[in-house]
Amino acid sequence: MSKKVFPDVAAGEEVELDWKNRDYLIACCDCHLVHRFRFKVVKNKLIIQGWRDNPRTGQLRRHRGIPIKDKIGT
Repeated sequence: MSKKVFPDVAAGEEVELDWKNRDYLIACCDCHLVHRFRFKVVKNKLIIQGWRDNPRTGQLRRHRGIPIKDKIGT
């Protein structure tokens, strides 16, 4: 059985991350935007780098049957 790329997580549920070895993809349950996050520790501070992953957002929206709009109102 394959591992789900975007597992269902309840609001407030704790999730254990292997943050030292890989980036994390997080998909919004409402709008299905996908973001990629990278974590690192510098001088005892947690640094979080994040950006939107447009190709995966489009892929997820197509898979879930969400209409993809290029411009607002189209």
